[in-house]
Order: sequence, then structure tokens, then C-alpha cells
Amino acid sequence: MTSAKRNFLFVTLAVFGIVALTSLMTRRAAQAVPAAVAESESLAAAPGWVDLEGGTQHLGARIEGIVQEVDVKAGDRVAANALLLRFDDHQSRIDSQLADLEVQRNHQQQKTLAAQLKRVAEQIARLQPLVDAQAEPRDELIEQQRAQADLESQAALAKLAGQTAALQAQSAHERQSWMELHAPRAGRILRVSAHAGEAVTGGSELVWFAGDGPLIVRAELDERLFGAVQAGMLADISPEYDETTRYSAQVLRVAQSVGPVRDLPDVRAAAKDDRVVECDLQLDAQASLLIGQRVLVRIHTRRAAAP
Repeated sequence: MTSAKRNFLFVTLAVFGIVALTSLMTRRAAQAVPAAVAESESLAAAPGWVDLEGGTQHLGARIEGIVQEVDVKAGDRVAANALLLRFDDHQSRIDSQLADLEVQRNHQQQKTLAAQLKRVAEQIARLQPLVDAQAEPRDELIEQQRAQADLESQAALAKLAGQTAALQAQSAHERQSWMELHAPRAGRILRVSAHAGEAVTGGSELVWFAGDGPLIVRAELDERLFGAVQAGMLADISPEYDETTRYSAQVLRVAQSVGPVRDLPDVRAAAKDDRVVECDLQLDAQASLLIGQRVLVRIHTRRAAAP
């Protein structure tokens, strides 16, 4: 290869390399806040984590039982009240049916006693004027009055038994409703912690659920920053593993109190007993972050422009 050709090839490769590097830097800058600007205007830095406005929910079992079927998996989007999983409800259905039958039996008993009381009252109404006129012996009237008192006592007890049966039926039906776990609102499934055939205890976490809503970042500022950080201040957010990538954010609200570092099982264990100020930040809608992801928050002295 001649010297001219070699020089031409070298120049061509160099040009392509510069173009590729420039394109990469341009794409990176489009999603990131310039580090030099951010550092020069930084007011505070604090650890944080990505959360959902309004928070996520850990849906648990209300009673112990055997999981019969699981209808969702992590990542699924679900509508409000969608069925997530079902327990084996064979025994609970039997209990509900028995409770309903007891309500019906008691209702029939009250009807029977009411009919008997009506007949006794009619007998007393017929005998009373005859006894007053000495046309009938008083003993028959007294016997009917005693029967009336006995029936009234039975009717009162039957009424109490009916109220008890109704409450027991209500409880049985409520337990029956616990055999199914439904989505509290439209959203997505973050994690499923149960599978078909598994025995779970009451209170066990079954589904980690996130309702529809914007992502935010929750940060814990050093207590010495209380009053210095205010709503409307601009910030940038970096994933904990990559501080060179930064996303725009804005302070939504700052707690008006100082408290201990929170213990967050899904994010991290509580640190030493530092005193911190909780701060919520509105995250850029285009940020590629996940709920629960740990981030570094840098808050600037600049404020968002008025709308």
C-alpha cells in the first residue's frame, strides 16, 4: 500500500471516530444534566429512592389458607378490582351455606311462634268477657295467659338467636370474600410472593402492587438543611451505581419536622440514628428509573421558572 493511500485511510478512520464520539456525547447530554453546572449550583446532596406518589401497597393474606390459583405475574398491568389470586374456599363455602341455613331456620321459628302467639291472643280475647260474665271458668283464661307469657319469652329468645345467626352469616360471607385477592385500583404488579398450592399464614405478603401514578423520589436530608431546602428548587437525580447519568427533578415538598432515618426493607436497612428531614421530589417523566431503586439526590439553589 502506498504512503498516500495509508494517509487517506488514516484520515478517514479518524473522521469516522470523531463523528461517532460526538454522536455518543450528544445523546448522553440529552438525558443528563451537565455535571459542571450541577456541581457549581449544588446546595445539598442526599441518598434517596424511587417511589410512587401515594406509595405502593403490600397486599397480604387476611387469613391462613392454601393458595389455589395465581392469576398474575410480576410486570402485569391490571384493572381496578381485577382478581389477583384465589384461596381454596371449599370449607368457607360450606360455612357460609350453613350460616345461611341457620338464618332461614330461625326465621321460620319466629314465624311459627308469632302464629302461636296470635292464636293465644285470640283465645284470651274470647275468654276474657266470658270469664267476666262468669260464663266460663277462670282457670282456662289463666292457662292461656301463662301460655302467652311462655310464647313471648320464646319469641324474645328466638329474636336474639336470629340476630346472632345474621351476624354469623355476615361473618361467614366476609370470610368467603377473603378467599380472593383483588387489585385495589388500576396499576401494575411489582412482585408476586406466592404460588399455587402454597400454604400461607394470615398477614403474609402475597403481592407488591403499584397503582397508576407518577414516580417521585424520596430523599432524607441532613437535619442541618432544615429550612434551607424548599419546594420549587431544582435538582438532579443519579442512579446509585452511575453518578454520571443525571435526570431532572424538582422539590415537591419538604417535611416540617426532623426524624430518624427510616427502615425500608425493600430499599435498605436503617442506618445509625441520624436525624433527617424527609423531602419528596417530582421526577422527570422520561427518567429510566424503577420503583425502589436507590439514587443520589443533588438539590440546587435554582428554582423552577414560574408557569
